[in-house]
Amino acid sequence: MLVHQTFQYRAYTSKAGYAAFDEALRHLCNLYNAALAERILRYKLDKWPAYQHHYGIGKPDEKYSGYAWLKCWNCGVAGEYHVLRAVCEDCAVRKGKGIYFAEQSRELTQAQLDNPELHKLSRKVKVGVLYRLDLAFKRFFQRVEKGETPGFPRFKSLSQFKTMSPRGIEIYSRIRKQYWLKKSPDGKKAFLTVSGLPRLKIRTGKRGIPEGKLTRVTLTRKDWGITASMTFEVEKEELSKTDQAVGIDVGVAKLIATSDGETIQPFPADDPKDESLQRQMSKRHRKGKKKQSNRYRELQQQLRRHRANKRLRKRNRLHQLTTDLVRRYDLIAIEKLQLEQMTKSAKGTEKNPGTNVQQKAGLNRSILAQSWGLCAYQLKYKAEWAGKTVVSVPPHYTSQTCANCGTVSAENRKKENYKCACGYQADADVNAAINILCRALSTAGQNLGPGRPQDYRRPGGEVCAYPSSLQEPTTQAGGS
Repeated sequence: MLVHQTFQYRAYTSKAGYAAFDEALRHLCNLYNAALAERILRYKLDKWPAYQHHYGIGKPDEKYSGYAWLKCWNCGVAGEYHVLRAVCEDCAVRKGKGIYFAEQSRELTQAQLDNPELHKLSRKVKVGVLYRLDLAFKRFFQRVEKGETPGFPRFKSLSQFKTMSPRGIEIYSRIRKQYWLKKSPDGKKAFLTVSGLPRLKIRTGKRGIPEGKLTRVTLTRKDWGITASMTFEVEKEELSKTDQAVGIDVGVAKLIATSDGETIQPFPADDPKDESLQRQMSKRHRKGKKKQSNRYRELQQQLRRHRANKRLRKRNRLHQLTTDLVRRYDLIAIEKLQLEQMTKSAKGTEKNPGTNVQQKAGLNRSILAQSWGLCAYQLKYKAEWAGKTVVSVPPHYTSQTCANCGTVSAENRKKENYKCACGYQADADVNAAINILCRALSTAGQNLGPGRPQDYRRPGGEVCAYPSSLQEPTTQAGGS
């Protein structure tokens, strides 16, 4: 079975190549904004009579009777046009009918003739920008239909426009008779060639370039270089069944604790290098001045690169952990956490100020540093890819419930240790992971099909398929 899979690589070029790539992004950003402005104007001319009157569509107005020899701002044809609207009659008629991706793509031919720098770029790259704008409008209308916050497409500044995606790219171009993507003989690197852009060298690493049809390429400018995300049609990898299930508890003292007793150390919430760079920038900051010193800009660049590398290292480690879990287990139980509410500020309002604000802010930083949401996202899409199951369960009282007898008591947990009156004693996070697994098997066991993992038993011998001891208490209060 063929499926689409995206691989991300680092791309490198020369110093002049990076400058040329930035210059291409600047022209594409201008193209995006011009296409958006044209769509907005078409809509106004079609819906608002005041704009139709201003641009000469409909009844003429004697108030604005001045004419001059100008160029039509739409098609570029010179003639004697109205000073205010400066548009020929043919374009004025067409301006009231809306415009979409297909028509703007046809207008590219004239637009690139007016801009020689834009003409140097491949048409596939420019069409990709128009398709990106068209996709933004489609999603805008979808949100309007669903009653969500619309989020109308906005104009982009150069600092916000960092990505280009050539449309209709392939490994070998029969028209140009050249390779877009060419692999080296040893397979350790590849070269991506797009007309109008610098030649990019891609380091493939151990995994290499997959065999299959190239369907999409996205190039993103980063602080440290360029990222190439390439989508291929590949054969779906089928993982063998293991008939094993696991529960996962996430925290700040331990990143992951499994029901099998394994624990993973967390990401550090504090970063000494980050703090040091910020202190140096603070000393060199010129208050009230837009232009900063060269040393300040160097420190700013160092800070951005440090944070970017930190994000890459964290994501890479999470990829390794989640891939290992999906390969080893057929069912993975996780908590359904409300991260937005958990990391909400305790500052309060002027009338009702919060308490322990600094302590809560430190806890929020520790929670956000662990990237629980990214971990759950990776588990879900990898499990779906491999034909495994991920079950999300409510987190209430999982850390206060005894995994042996089912007793719920907040007093049984002492920091990282859990000790029950029945004699059961274990790590508090491992105890919670066992309860998470039992709750998942109890609530979703009937939907797992005939090939579901065998029923997991508690340390005391009770089968987790019976949820009697997992019901939430009504008399005792507490958090997870």
